[in-house]
Amino acid sequence: MHIDFLCDHPEFIEELATLNFKEWGEFRPGQTVEDRIERMRESVIQR
Repeated sequence: MHIDFLCDHPEFIEELATLNFKEWGEFRPGQTVEDRIERMRESVIQR
């Protein structure tokens, strides 16, 4: 197994954000998949 930083593989942001939203989205009412994708993109840029 190889673990790496998401910032090194931004091509996976949309897929991971979607999976994350499907699993945990109910805990953030009003948030959309697009919101989650944007938040992950912003986090990667800030790093």
